[in-house]
Amino acid sequence: AAAATSDSVRGPRERRRYEPRDRTVAAVDVDVADPVDLGLFQNWLRGLGKNRDLIRVKGVFAVKDVPDRYVFSAVDATSSGCFAEPWEPREKKGCRFSLIGANLDRQALRADFMKCLATDENYKKMIANLRFKIGDAVECRLDEERGWCRGKVIRHLYKEDVWDRPPGFVAPYQVRLDTGMLI
Repeated sequence: AAAATSDSVRGPRERRRYEPRDRTVAAVDVDVADPVDLGLFQNWLRGLGKNRDLIRVKGVFAVKDVPDRYVFSAVDATSSGCFAEPWEPREKKGCRFSLIGANLDRQALRADFMKCLATDENYKKMIANLRFKIGDAVECRLDEERGWCRGKVIRHLYKEDVWDRPPGFVAPYQVRLDTGMLI
């Protein structure tokens, strides 16, 4: 029978994140002045969670149209992020973070992050991938009582200053219903 050593026994909540053989642990640091788009940023964060070589993420992010900084931290599969205090008036806004892990592809990680910045180029790509174009006839589910209503897409990447959505939220479409109501 094999002997139980400290390397071969672990508690039920512990797990080995990576094997240290011939693997280089390094950091990828990113510092950019542009803010992120909230939806694209959330997709990027979900993608990071699938990277088995990533050990730790820590950073502060500027989100387009949000006065508060977004603080994010992750270790293995545990992560937390929230809007924190506002940026100071003279403070340099932007996104500054570090990714720590084994065998990280610096160029690929940085390129993936750049796709979530709130830039005209990224918004053009997002619009090109939307299912409905401006002028398309659509049906929208309003609620149980009103059901489905017909309308037309009148705008892409719509947002309002005040609504019951998270700060920085952008809807893919604004629709004018046949009743005249805008949603």
